[in-house]
Amino acid sequence: TFTGVQVEIINADAITDEGKVYEILDNTNVITVTVTAKRSVLDTLSRENIRAVADMSEVTITDTVSIKLSTNKYNASIESIDSNTEYLRLNIEDVRRKQLVIDTVTTGEPAEGYLIGSVSSDQNLVRLSGPASVIAKVNTAQVVVDVSGMNENISTSADLRLYDEEGRLIVNDSITANIESVNVNVSILATKTVPVAYQTSGTPAEGYDLTGEINGTPEQIVIAGAQGQLDRISVIEVPETALNVTGQTGNMNVLLNIADYLPSGIILGDRSFSGSISVEVI
Repeated sequence: TFTGVQVEIINADAITDEGKVYEILDNTNVITVTVTAKRSVLDTLSRENIRAVADMSEVTITDTVSIKLSTNKYNASIESIDSNTEYLRLNIEDVRRKQLVIDTVTTGEPAEGYLIGSVSSDQNLVRLSGPASVIAKVNTAQVVVDVSGMNENISTSADLRLYDEEGRLIVNDSITANIESVNVNVSILATKTVPVAYQTSGTPAEGYDLTGEINGTPEQIVIAGAQGQLDRISVIEVPETALNVTGQTGNMNVLLNIADYLPSGIILGDRSFSGSISVEVI
C-alpha cells in the first residue's frame, strides 16, 4: 500500500479552452494505491513508481474523471493495482474576472512622538480570475503594514489579502491574481508642539486704536514633519495679511485655518485637530 500518491492531471485545456475553470473536490487528487505482485517485485517499488492519471478530456456529465493507475517499473509483473478513489471529483464553473482597487492598511502605532505621514504603493489595482462562485465572494483587496514602534520611514513588500463583504479572509487556490505582493512606502513623521504668533495689517477707523493684544485659541499646535525641518521651526507665524483691521470699530473675530500657514513639508500632527483657530484682535 502506497499513501499520498498525487494524481497527475493531463489535457486540462479540454476544460480551460471552453472558458471554464475546475476545482478538485474532497482532496480526490491525493489517493492511496494498493499493489499486488510478487514480493521480489514489491520490494523494488516505491511511491514514486506509482502513476495515477486523470485525463480531463474524459470528464463525465457528473463532473468526474476516472483515475487510471499504472507503474513506471515492472508494470507487466503487477497482478493488480487499485486505489481508494476511482474518480477525480470536480467542480466546473465559468471563469469570472474582477478588478479591485488595493487598499493599503496600517496597523499599530508608531513610537511615541511620531505619527504616520503618507502611505504609497507601487500597485493600486489587482486583476483576479477564477470560478464565478468564488470571485463573486471577493469584496476587497488589501495589503497590511505594521508600523508598531517605528520611528523612521518604512519600505517593505506586503502580501495581497482578499476579503469578503463581512471582512473574512478568503484563501482559495482557484483564484488567480496578476500580483501576489505590493511594495509599500510609509513615511513616519516626528512631531513637535509650537506656539502660534500673529501680526496685523491696516488701520482701525478714526478714533480707534489697537491695544496690541491678539488672542488665538488654541495657543499652541502640534506639527509633524522630518526631524531636521522641525528642529528649525520654533513658531508658526500667521502673516499680517490674514488679520486686516482696516476700518474696525471694535474687536475683530476671525476663524483661520492654520494649515494654510504651515511651511512646505509640514502637516498638522494632531489627527483630532481640524486646523481651525479662533482669533480675537483687540
